[in-house]
Amino acid sequence: MKKGFLVILISVMLITTGSIYSKEYDAGEEGYTKMRVELFKHFREKKYQEAADLLENHINKYPDHLAAMSFNLAIIYGNLDKHEKGIKVLL
Repeated sequence: MKKGFLVILISVMLITTGSIYSKEYDAGEEGYTKMRVELFKHFREKKYQEAADLLENHINKYPDHLAAMSFNLAIIYGNLDKHEKGIKVLL
Protein backbone atom coordinates (compact mmCIF):
# COMPACT_ATOMS: atom_id res chain seq x y z
CA MET A 1 0.00 0.00 0.00
CA LYS A 2 2.77 2.46 0.89
CA LYS A 3 4.61 1.68 -2.34
CA GLY A 4 1.53 2.51 -4.46
CA PHE A 5 1.04 5.79 -2.60
CA LEU A 6 4.69 6.68 -3.12
CA VAL A 7 4.43 6.01 -6.86
CA ILE A 8 1.35 8.24 -7.11
CA LEU A 9 2.99 10.99 -5.05
CA ILE A 10 6.14 10.99 -7.19
CA SER A 11 4.05 11.00 -10.39
CA VAL A 12 2.07 14.02 -9.22
CA MET A 13 5.26 15.82 -8.25
CA LEU A 14 6.81 15.19 -11.67
CA ILE A 15 3.71 16.34 -13.51
CA THR A 16 3.35 19.55 -11.52
CA THR A 17 7.06 20.37 -11.59
CA GLY A 18 6.86 21.34 -15.26
CA SER A 19 4.14 23.88 -14.65
CA ILE A 20 5.78 25.27 -11.50
CA TYR A 21 9.09 25.94 -13.21
CA SER A 22 7.87 26.94 -16.67
CA LYS A 23 9.14 30.28 -17.93
CA GLU A 24 7.08 33.42 -17.80
CA TYR A 25 7.18 35.56 -20.91
CA ASP A 26 6.48 39.28 -21.08
CA ALA A 27 3.31 40.55 -22.67
CA GLY A 28 3.72 41.96 -26.15
CA GLU A 29 4.95 40.64 -29.46
CA GLU A 30 8.52 39.96 -28.33
CA GLY A 31 7.35 37.83 -25.41
CA TYR A 32 4.86 36.03 -27.65
CA THR A 33 7.57 35.24 -30.20
CA LYS A 34 9.88 33.84 -27.51
CA MET A 35 7.07 31.76 -26.04
CA ARG A 36 6.27 30.32 -29.50
CA VAL A 37 9.91 29.33 -30.02
CA GLU A 38 9.81 27.33 -26.79
CA LEU A 39 6.37 25.93 -27.64
CA PHE A 40 7.45 24.55 -31.00
CA LYS A 41 10.68 23.22 -29.51
CA HIS A 42 8.58 21.15 -27.08
CA PHE A 43 6.30 20.07 -29.92
CA ARG A 44 9.19 18.95 -32.17
CA GLU A 45 10.67 16.99 -29.25
CA LYS A 46 7.23 15.40 -28.62
CA LYS A 47 7.12 16.94 -25.15
CA TYR A 48 3.41 17.52 -25.48
CA GLN A 49 2.65 17.96 -21.79
CA GLU A 50 5.28 20.68 -21.49
CA ALA A 51 3.84 22.37 -24.58
CA ALA A 52 0.32 22.18 -23.12
CA ASP A 53 1.49 23.60 -19.79
CA LEU A 54 3.22 26.47 -21.57
CA LEU A 55 0.14 27.37 -23.60
CA GLU A 56 -2.23 26.98 -20.65
CA ASN A 57 -0.09 29.37 -18.61
CA HIS A 58 0.15 32.00 -21.36
CA ILE A 59 -3.06 31.78 -23.41
CA ASN A 60 -4.72 34.72 -21.64
CA LYS A 61 -1.59 36.86 -21.81
CA TYR A 62 -1.76 37.25 -25.60
CA PRO A 63 -5.41 37.98 -26.52
CA ASP A 64 -4.44 39.06 -30.05
CA HIS A 65 -3.28 35.49 -30.69
CA LEU A 66 -6.09 33.64 -28.91
CA ALA A 67 -7.32 31.80 -32.03
CA ALA A 68 -3.86 30.51 -33.00
CA MET A 69 -3.00 29.54 -29.44
CA SER A 70 -6.35 27.76 -28.97
CA PHE A 71 -5.83 25.82 -32.19
CA ASN A 72 -2.29 24.83 -31.15
CA LEU A 73 -3.52 23.76 -27.71
CA ALA A 74 -6.26 21.63 -29.29
CA ILE A 75 -3.68 19.91 -31.50
CA ILE A 76 -1.45 19.27 -28.50
CA TYR A 77 -4.37 17.86 -26.48
CA GLY A 78 -5.03 15.52 -29.40
CA ASN A 79 -1.45 14.26 -29.18
CA LEU A 80 -2.01 13.68 -25.46
CA ASP A 81 -5.22 11.71 -26.18
CA LYS A 82 -7.24 14.42 -24.42
CA HIS A 83 -9.64 14.84 -27.32
CA GLU A 84 -12.59 16.16 -25.32
CA LYS A 85 -10.40 18.84 -23.77
CA GLY A 86 -9.13 19.78 -27.22
CA ILE A 87 -12.66 20.18 -28.54
CA LYS A 88 -13.63 22.38 -25.58
CA VAL A 89 -10.70 24.70 -26.26
CA LEU A 90 -12.05 25.36 -29.75
CA LEU A 91 -15.62 26.11 -28.65
